[in-house]
Amino acid sequence: MLLYKNAYLKIRHSLGRFLSLFLIIAIGVGFYAGIKEAIPQIRHVQNTYNKKYHLMDFKIVSTQGLTQKDIQALTRKDVKEIEGSYNVEALEKDHAIMIHAITTHINTSRLIKGRMPQKKEECLADVKHYKLHQVLTITKDQKQLKVHRFKVVGLITNPLYATTNYGTASLGNGQRFSYLYIPKESFDVPVYHLIYLTFKRSYEDAYAKSYKTFIKEKTNTLQSIARQAETRRTQDLKNEAYQKLKPKEKKLTKKKSEGLHALQKQENKIKKAQSQLQKAQVTFNTQKVQAQKQMTHARIKLQKQISQLKEAEKKCQQALATMPTAKSQQVNTAAMPVKQAAFSKQQATLEKQLKTIQTNKQKCYTAMQKLKGQETQSQKQFAAWQMRLHTQAQQLTNAQEQLHTQKQKFTKEIKNAESKMKQAKKKIASLKKAKWYITTRNDEVTSYKDLEGQYDEVTAIANIIPVFFIIIVMMMTSNTMTRMISEERSEMGTFASLGFSDRQIVSTYLCYVLVATLSGVCLGYFIGIATLPRFVYNCFPLTYPALTPLLNLPLLLIILTVAIVLMVGVTLLSCDRELREAPAYLLREKAPSKGAHVIFERIPWIWRHCSFSWKVTLRNLSRYKKRTIMTIFGTLGCAMLILLGFGIRDGISSIGERQYKECVHYDEMIILNHTVTKETKALRKLFDGSLNKRLYAYSSANTYSYGDHEGTFYTMAFSKTNDLFTFKDIHSAKNLTLTDDGAIITQKMAELLKVKIGNKVSFKDSEGKRYTIRVSGICHNYVSNYAYMTKAYYQKVYHKPIQFNTVFAKSQVSQQKITKHLLDSDHVLTIQYTANLIDQANKSISGLDEIVVMLVIISSLLALSVLYNLTSINMSERTREIATLKVLGFKPSETNAYIDRETIIAMIIGILFGLLVTTLIFGTLMQFVETSDTVFIKTMKPISYLYTIGITLSFAFIMAIITSYKVNRIDMIESLKSIE
Repeated sequence: MLLYKNAYLKIRHSLGRFLSLFLIIAIGVGFYAGIKEAIPQIRHVQNTYNKKYHLMDFKIVSTQGLTQKDIQALTRKDVKEIEGSYNVEALEKDHAIMIHAITTHINTSRLIKGRMPQKKEECLADVKHYKLHQVLTITKDQKQLKVHRFKVVGLITNPLYATTNYGTASLGNGQRFSYLYIPKESFDVPVYHLIYLTFKRSYEDAYAKSYKTFIKEKTNTLQSIARQAETRRTQDLKNEAYQKLKPKEKKLTKKKSEGLHALQKQENKIKKAQSQLQKAQVTFNTQKVQAQKQMTHARIKLQKQISQLKEAEKKCQQALATMPTAKSQQVNTAAMPVKQAAFSKQQATLEKQLKTIQTNKQKCYTAMQKLKGQETQSQKQFAAWQMRLHTQAQQLTNAQEQLHTQKQKFTKEIKNAESKMKQAKKKIASLKKAKWYITTRNDEVTSYKDLEGQYDEVTAIANIIPVFFIIIVMMMTSNTMTRMISEERSEMGTFASLGFSDRQIVSTYLCYVLVATLSGVCLGYFIGIATLPRFVYNCFPLTYPALTPLLNLPLLLIILTVAIVLMVGVTLLSCDRELREAPAYLLREKAPSKGAHVIFERIPWIWRHCSFSWKVTLRNLSRYKKRTIMTIFGTLGCAMLILLGFGIRDGISSIGERQYKECVHYDEMIILNHTVTKETKALRKLFDGSLNKRLYAYSSANTYSYGDHEGTFYTMAFSKTNDLFTFKDIHSAKNLTLTDDGAIITQKMAELLKVKIGNKVSFKDSEGKRYTIRVSGICHNYVSNYAYMTKAYYQKVYHKPIQFNTVFAKSQVSQQKITKHLLDSDHVLTIQYTANLIDQANKSISGLDEIVVMLVIISSLLALSVLYNLTSINMSERTREIATLKVLGFKPSETNAYIDRETIIAMIIGILFGLLVTTLIFGTLMQFVETSDTVFIKTMKPISYLYTIGITLSFAFIMAIITSYKVNRIDMIESLKSIE
C-alpha cells in the first residue's frame, strides 16, 4: 500500500511531468485514432444513407427510350429493385436544374421538411436552394412536362447528389444549380427516359474492391442483356413505324386507284365526246355538201330556166318584131283580109307567150332571189353549226389539256407520295439501332468518384503522418520514463534498503506509467474519434446526415496493447538497469558526466571570441549529449510534422491553377451535339465573333489496366497543331510536339503503367474494343490522365476517319453571353469553362486543405507538449546546477539565458535537420498521397519553411517563459542540501 501511495505522490508532486506524458500519449493516440477512423466513419454514414434511401447500382439509358419490356428483360433473381423513371433538364429563373420523377423504390429522397406531393402541380425541392411553399416556373423544355408551375411542398436531400456540387448542365451557364422531384404523372412522354437498378448484394462499402468486382461482373451481365434488348427495341420500333405507315400506304393505294379511275372515266368521257364531235362534224360536212349541191343544182336549174326563158323571150320579141304593124299590114295587106286575121291571132299568141315567158322569168328571178336567201340562211346555219362544233372542239381540247394537267399533277402527287413512302420505309429500315448506356454510381452520383479520390488521399495521410506522431510519442514517453527512473535512483535504493523486492519497487513505476498510459490512450482515443472524424466530415461538402462516432474496439485494444507493451517494456528495462546496482550505490548521487573538449575549441578564431557563458553552453551541449539529442530529435519531429502539414497544403492547393494555366490554355471546352469532320458553315457562323483560336478535337474516355486496378484516361486527337495545349517533358521540361507515329501520355498514367518512350500501351474504349498506342512522349499533367495525338495517328490507331466531337477555344465575350448564344443552338450539347474547372478542382481539394490545417494545429500541440516535457525533465535534472548558479550570483536573466541558450541551440539544430529531412522525403510522401488521376506538387513554398520556423521558435519562446517561472521558484538552500 505504501508503494502505491508513493506512486500517487509521484503524480501529485511531478504533476507537470505526468501531464506532459499524459498529453503526449493522448494527442498521439487521439490524432492517430481520429484520423484513422475518419474515413471509415464517413463511409459508414454514406453507406448507411445509401442503403436507407436505396441508391441505385446501375442507371440504364437508351437512345430509343425504354419500355416495360426492358424492365421485364432486366428482372432477374439477383435483382432487388428495378424501376423506370424520367428526368429532364430545364431552366428556372435562368438557373439550370434537373427535374426527376419521384421514384418509390430506388433513389428515394430524405424528407427534411414538409410532405410528399399529392398533386401533379406539387414538387420536392433541394433543401439547399429552395423554401417551402415557393412557386417555381419552368421556362425551358416544357414539351416533356404537363405542368410548368410547381409548388414546393417538401424539402429534401437525395442520394444522387452526394455533395453540394451538382455537376454540369447543358443549359444556362453550364452549371447545374439544383434539382426537383415531381410526380411521374407530371411528365408527358410515352416511354421511360431511364431505368434504375439495384442488386441484392448492393449495400456494402461501395468503394470496397469486392463491390467494384461485383459491379464489373454485373456490368458484363447487363451488357449481354443490352445486346438482345437493343435488337428487340429496334425491331419493335420498326414494327410500330411500319404499323403506323400501313394506313398511310393503304390510303395512298386507294387514292392512286380512285384517282386513276376518275382520270380514266374522264378520259373515256372525253373520248366519247370526241367521237360524238367527229360524228357531228361528219354529219355537218355531209349536210353542208348536200345543201351546197342542192343549192347549186337549183341555181343551175333556175339559171338554165332563166336562160331558156330569156331565149324564148328573145325569140318571141324577134317574132313580134318581124311581124308587120297594122298600117303596114293595111298598106301591104289591104287586100289581104284573111291574112290579117291570121296575123293578129299569131301576134296575140306571141304576146301571150312573151307575157307567160316574162312571168316565168320573173318567177325564176324571184326563185333565184329566194334561193340566194336560202343560201345565205343555209350558210348562216352552217356557220352557227360550225361554230358550235368548233366550240365543242375547243371545249374538248380544253378538257384534254385539263385532263393532261390533272394526270401530270396526279402522277406527280402519287410519285411524291410513293417517294415519301419509299423514303419512310427506307428510314424505318435504316433506323439506327437502339443503344444502351449503362452507368454506375461513379458516373451518376455527383462527386462520387471525386470523393473516393479524396477518401484515398485522407487515408494515405492517415497511414503516413500518424506514423511520425507515434514515433515522436514513443521517443518522448520512453525518454520521460527513462529519465524519471534515472532521477529517482536514490528512492529506489531506499526502498531496496528497506527490504522491498525489485518487483514491488518496479510496480510503483508500472502503476505510474499505466495510469498515464491508460488514461492518455482512452481519453485520446475517445476524444479523437469524437472530434477528428466530425471535423474531417465537415471539410467535405456532403449532404449526408450528421456523423455519429463509432467505437472500433479492435483498434482501441491494439492501441492499448501497443502502448502498454511499449511503456511497460521501457519501464522494466530502465528499472532493471538501475536495480542491478547495489542499494548503497543507488543511494548516492549519480556522478555527473565528465567534461570534454568540444570541436569549437580546435577552431581558435571562434573559441577566442566566445564569452564565458557561451563556452559553458557549448560544453554543456557536448557534455549532456543524451539530453541534447532528445531535444534535437523532439524538435526535428515536431518541425517535420508542421512542415509536412504546410507542404501537403502547398502540394494540393495549386494543382488546379497549374493544370489550367501551365498545361492547358483554353477558356471553353464545347461538346458538340453531332460529330463533324471539319468546321461547317453553320458552326463557323455560330462561333465567329464570340470564340477565336478554335481547335477541333476528338475526345473519348478509355480504361487501362495496371496491376489489379483499372484507370481512366481521355483520348485527345487534334485537328491541327495548336497553342492551347502545352506538353512539357517530365525530365527536360522542354516542349514536346505531337507526331504522326505516337501519342504523348501524361506522367501519372506513365508512372502507373511503368512505361517509357517507345513502349506501347493497350487500352479499351467505352464499347470494350481494345486498341494499342505507342508512347512518343511523357508530359507534365496534374489533373486526370490523357493521351494526346494527331488526327493522322488517330486514324492509324482506330482505323477509321476522325469525327470531331469537341471544340477548344479562347473567348472574346463574357461567359454569360457565350452560354446563351451557344446553348440556344442545336449544335452544342454542353460547355465546360476553364474558370469553373479550376473552381471545381479547388473545391475538390478544399476539404484536404482544412484537414492539413488541422494537422498543423495538432502537430503544434504535440510539439508544445514535447517541448514542455523536455523542458520539465531538463529543469528537474538541473535543479542543483541552477541553484549553484544563483548562489554564485548569476542574475535571473543570466540564469535564464544560461538554460535557454542550450534549448534554443538544440531546437535550431532540430529545426534545420527537420526542414532538411522533410525536404528530402516530401516528394516520396506526396506520391503515397496521390490518387490514380492526380499529381501533386513535389516542392514546398518558401513561406511554409518560414511558418514552420516561426511556429517552432514561438514554442521555444513559450518554453523560455515557463523556464523563467520555474527558475525563479527554485529554492537554493533546499536544492543544495546534501543528498543524505
